[in-house]
Amino acid sequence: MSSLSSAHLIPFVCGILAPHENMPTPVASDSAAITNPAALANNTIGDHEAVEGVVGVVTSEHFAIKWGDGGSLEPTQGTEALAALEAAWTVQIEQLGFTRPFGMDVARMNVYLGNTGLLMGGQPLLIPAYAGGIYGFDPAGWPLIVMNPLIWQTDPNGEYVEMALAHEFHHTTQITAHLYDNDKWWTEALAVWAADQQRPGSLLTWAQAGLLVQQPEVGLEFVATDVESALFAHHYGAFALPFTIAEDFEHPDIIVRWSTDNNGNRDVLGRLAELLKGEGLSLDHAVTTMWASLQTGHPGGVALLGELARDPAVADHNPTFELAVGGDWGSPTAALRPQRNGANVVHIASPVDDLVVTIESPVTGSAQTPVRWGIAAVRCTAASPCEASVLQSGEASNVVQIPAAGADSVDLVIVALADTYVGEQVVRGKLEPAETFDYRVRADVDEGAVGCSCTGGSAAGLFSLLCAGSFSFVALRRRAAQAPRVRAPLL
Repeated sequence: MSSLSSAHLIPFVCGILAPHENMPTPVASDSAAITNPAALANNTIGDHEAVEGVVGVVTSEHFAIKWGDGGSLEPTQGTEALAALEAAWTVQIEQLGFTRPFGMDVARMNVYLGNTGLLMGGQPLLIPAYAGGIYGFDPAGWPLIVMNPLIWQTDPNGEYVEMALAHEFHHTTQITAHLYDNDKWWTEALAVWAADQQRPGSLLTWAQAGLLVQQPEVGLEFVATDVESALFAHHYGAFALPFTIAEDFEHPDIIVRWSTDNNGNRDVLGRLAELLKGEGLSLDHAVTTMWASLQTGHPGGVALLGELARDPAVADHNPTFELAVGGDWGSPTAALRPQRNGANVVHIASPVDDLVVTIESPVTGSAQTPVRWGIAAVRCTAASPCEASVLQSGEASNVVQIPAAGADSVDLVIVALADTYVGEQVVRGKLEPAETFDYRVRADVDEGAVGCSCTGGSAAGLFSLLCAGSFSFVALRRRAAQAPRVRAPLL
């Protein structure tokens, strides 16, 4: 059995078990119709089986790992995999309060090793070579996990196995709750975030932000369907949004409520906006803060565009373009205009003085969706970590002041915000790209007080002006790498 390349290990690419004959698809509304096995007489949790060909099994309190005659785990590997799964149960169910996967009150969850000769519904239980794990329902309607046995060959210290198991386990909580429509990006983002709660600050987690950082113009909700696409795993990096809300805004409770109660709202970002508003926050501000925070690097101090996340096989669009102080207006090319909840990074090199930055924009995007803008600045010096500050997040304004004097560089982070996402779609037999939003920007030396005049000049025609007041830099709160709440033994 050949080992996996590093591309298979980062990020935790996974999938949904392909439907098979007579496979039910229970959701919260009809799960009561599925027959549970009775608990054993001594009140311990029992097992159930819907797969043929099991020759080996190891069990813990809540999980059973099983395989066929074509592969197995070493005793130590089985023990430590079970410890990782029990840690996921402790963190995600007992500590954070995510939805208990269906059936786990009376039966252990089955975790199968794919490609080992097991049969489900008479068909081989297979897992694609590129996937670390897949999840779904067995023929009786029980959530299950299928893991790729190759991951044990390529993980000398057990970190990837631990986090991949936690990631797939979180998916089973999601398919039990079944809250949102068109939520593929969200399911992966939340599973990455949930696994990170088990081993906070893991570089394996933060490496998944690489595609967001390298191609920030691509929106959070973008999901590539082609496994050969350079952006196939882009949406895994969207974990940065729940991370921002939990850490920068100090509201992990919002993430759990987002994942356990939709309050009748099946729009995944619409529900998040409701929850944020209830705490006096806004989705616009959260998304803008996320992009500003990503530009400063990993919370443990590792630069995202340095050794952690840069992928030479993917075009690097960060910065989107450079802007000279006192020069002409700058604009992204058509291919690099941001999608909804995407961003551009405009690099201003070696500013000598404080700056006034002006942004002008059409009022709608390429599909006529009204747009508003989030704006942040990241100020970097050689002597101290980069500091980020959100200047505006959706307000109607046009000029921002940046105290740039003494900085080695300033990155302006410009985020497209809108109420509707128009993604890739087939129109009259042709694949149309996702909606994008255009703007232009210039930077000048701040020679004094900045007026905010939103009438006349170029603003009277195609472009509308955006304005914001002055601000001071405050480093966003980022946790340093820290010990996990519960950690399985390492291989």
